[in-house]
Amino acid sequence: DSKPNKTFKQGKYYLPNNSNNKVRVVRKGKFRIRNRKRKNNKNSSDYRSHRVKILVGNLRGLTIKADSTANILSQHDIDYACITESWLTGAQRPPDNITANKYLSVNSNRHNSLGGGVCTLYPKVMCQDVVKICQGVDGEFNGIKINSYSPPLCIFTYYGPQMARGHDHVNNSIRELLHEVSLHLIDSTVIVAGDFNLYIGEEHLAGNDPKVSKYGKILNDFISEHRLAIMNYKNSGSVYTYIDGKHGTKRAL
Repeated sequence: DSKPNKTFKQGKYYLPNNSNNKVRVVRKGKFRIRNRKRKNNKNSSDYRSHRVKILVGNLRGLTIKADSTANILSQHDIDYACITESWLTGAQRPPDNITANKYLSVNSNRHNSLGGGVCTLYPKVMCQDVVKICQGVDGEFNGIKINSYSPPLCIFTYYGPQMARGHDHVNNSIRELLHEVSLHLIDSTVIVAGDFNLYIGEEHLAGNDPKVSKYGKILNDFISEHRLAIMNYKNSGSVYTYIDGKHGTKRAL
């Protein structure tokens, strides 16, 4: 494991030495978790070390890729999964072979159109400690807070709209997300994962495509203001999450 990223607010984060980008992101974090092995343990300061694994994936169809997703979750012993473009609609939930009596989910599905949608998976055994803290109105995102960690861990899963949906929608979406994130930075460790669909340049990610969009700058300014970091740079492989074959460019996020 690499050294901790000390610039991340109230957290120590590690990435596995894995250059295989087919499983794009398996992030590890080392946290303290309340010791539940002791019967009737009521000591709020009694914690043990716990290494967290988070999978981030833009799946473009959770149902049609259920088997491969279930295999990845099992093979890598994933604790939490942040899935964008789940393509679930209405009240639809992830297939049973994904949850497999191990996970529960928080879903933000589209109701009047196809595509999109986000899904956050968390361990069923943690259900008493997990609280849903937000769901986007203009933006496609949700957030959960796990109170058994010290400090509490907040995970946001976000799918950013493309410009074809209009400037107002893109602007409202990213600002709504960042407002919700800002509410938890003081007392929690915060991870925001997903597909942002923003040009962010090289300010916080050396080697990235230099183009910066108007809304990418909003994200960059938020990162600077709160002294956060983009974790892609810790990857032992490529920092890129998108390859444009038509124009020959590579970039994140």
